[in-house]
Amino acid sequence: MFVDLPLAELRHYRPDVQEPPDFDEFWTREIDDARSHDIDAQFTLAETAVRHARVFDVTFAGHGGDPIKAWLLIPHESVPNETVIVEYIGYGGGRGNPLDWLRWSSAGYPHFIMDTRGQGGTWRGAETSDLGDGGQPSTPGFLTRGVGDPRAYYYTRLFVDAARAVDAARRHPDLGGLPIVTTGVSQGGGLALAAAHLAEGVSATLPDAPFLA
Repeated sequence: MFVDLPLAELRHYRPDVQEPPDFDEFWTREIDDARSHDIDAQFTLAETAVRHARVFDVTFAGHGGDPIKAWLLIPHESVPNETVIVEYIGYGGGRGNPLDWLRWSSAGYPHFIMDTRGQGGTWRGAETSDLGDGGQPSTPGFLTRGVGDPRAYYYTRLFVDAARAVDAARRHPDLGGLPIVTTGVSQGGGLALAAAHLAEGVSATLPDAPFLA
């Protein structure tokens, strides 16, 4: 592995990030706008082959009140220090099937997996449309969708969805008051970081190779 600085210096390195002057105001407004819509979290018990946990097919209101899908697996036997794991998905994937998500619930942790609006099909299916896409010209993929206006940008919608997923997880009657940890790989890691800062009361985050970070 090639690095620019010795490990001891990398541990304390802080980049000089040029933050826009209205950065905090922008995200506060976006989250407040999203929360002006009732989260309307719906948990429908799903019939699956999973035996160690109850599986719920979830729908909640994300950015602009748009319906966002998710899975929730609540193990029949929980660990003593029960913590809710909220997970986000890598670029191009979707929530897939509950059988794709057995690790955390098998270890005794409630596990909430947010579907990714407009994505899916590259390597796992999804069921959430991007209703906020204004149809502006963009290159293939998602990085330039709506990039001309921060409020219309695709990742503004997705980051707000990620924060609202934390709100939705708390609405299940068995999970209220439990600590929440966000996690994900690649794009999911970037969303985990965004949600940890934009949502309220997240205890920790476990991003893996975070995208857009």
